[in-house]
Amino acid sequence: MSTVPAEFYSGGHRLSAVIYTPSDAIDHHGPGVVLCNGMRGVKEWIVPPFAELFAAAGYTALVFDHRGLGASEGVPGQVIPAEQVEDVRDAITFLSTLPTVDPGRVVLWGTSFGGANAISAAAVDERVQAVVTQVPFGDWGRVMRETLPASSYGELVAEFAADRVERVKTGLSQRISSGRILDNDESRKAIARSVREGVGERPELTFTLEAVERSFEYRPERVVDQLAPRPLLIIGSANDGVIPFSECQSLYDHAREPKQLRTLSIGHYDICEPPGSDQAAALALEFLAPIAFPANVG
Repeated sequence: MSTVPAEFYSGGHRLSAVIYTPSDAIDHHGPGVVLCNGMRGVKEWIVPPFAELFAAAGYTALVFDHRGLGASEGVPGQVIPAEQVEDVRDAITFLSTLPTVDPGRVVLWGTSFGGANAISAAAVDERVQAVVTQVPFGDWGRVMRETLPASSYGELVAEFAADRVERVKTGLSQRISSGRILDNDESRKAIARSVREGVGERPELTFTLEAVERSFEYRPERVVDQLAPRPLLIIGSANDGVIPFSECQSLYDHAREPKQLRTLSIGHYDICEPPGSDQAAALALEFLAPIAFPANVG
């Protein structure tokens, strides 16, 4: 396997990326996978081990920083779902141009918020042949209502409603700490660990209230049925303290066949590091094998 830095453009912004190429890919025209990270994710965090496992299995894997995150251009913290979905679709286009990739065998993998983005991108982009999504959600506003203290939820709604008025008058949006959204023990522990390990810019990242409002309106369960007849695998964490497992169930219920829902008895972030990540990756690779390597079927 080899890794090389790369860049592509989305919405006029230069996005920073890394390509993971299989070791036998010189004369290889094989499957490709775009890996979609979580809400605050950068390409150095969570996704590299998954990209390595995909590359070892014969995929050319692409990881990238969304606009406004990591080393990419854009307004920092302007995490607007529709724009992230556009980034994913442009990542598909870029990946499909690589000489090691068969454009007819491109799949999406996503975790958490990136899992929702993978569903939303595939719903409108028929180039995607299959989707694997782990610990995703069907309705982010519902997640916030169910996981935030009632007073905190009410304050956020009031703040972005007031911000909406100010935006149309001034063109500016106020900022809040990401901790006000990820206000749970699991997220606090994960953030503290990433600070100790020096990965990314997590402690300083703030979100615009415009981005918060758009995220509250984000409901991938409304479009998940559009993936059919392309296969969908949802991997949920039974002990998830960030995104309730009921969100995975809701996505599954809204989706059409072919679909699978698999459950691991671990937490939200446990699925992103060994041994949870190894289990989740094994499920993903097994599920995708008939699409990625159809000649091996039977």
